[in-house]
Amino acid sequence: MQTLIVIGVVAVVLFLVFAVVQFASRPPRMESRWDDSVPVNKGQWGDDGD
Repeated sequence: MQTLIVIGVVAVVLFLVFAVVQFASRPPRMESRWDDSVPVNKGQWGDDGD
């Protein structure tokens, strides 16, 4: 029973290491995630705020 627990823990740790390495090795995205893909209409609001 203890052997199965050890094998399970080792498998989970190896999976987490693999996932972190895959995530870290991705090339960076050129666009920022905060940039909106749809341009904002700058003239939407009037000068008086309405």
